[in-house]
Amino acid sequence: HHTISRGAWGSDYRTIPLCLKCHITIHQKGMKDFERKYNFDHLDAIIKLLSEYIQSLNTEGDKDAA
Repeated sequence: HHTISRGAWGSDYRTIPLCLKCHITIHQKGMKDFERKYNFDHLDAIIKLLSEYIQSLNTEGDKDAA
């Protein structure tokens, strides 16, 4: 799910993977209601995903150097 729409120049780096049911719920109810209902913070999720992605790049770079 793009947290900032592609039409508003939202970056792919600000996406969160969701099941279809959750994706539809966010579009129907809004992010704030979704976050309250599921105790979910989309910004924390984005930061965690980006950190994991960057770490995977560093790990792959270490393999190439060996």
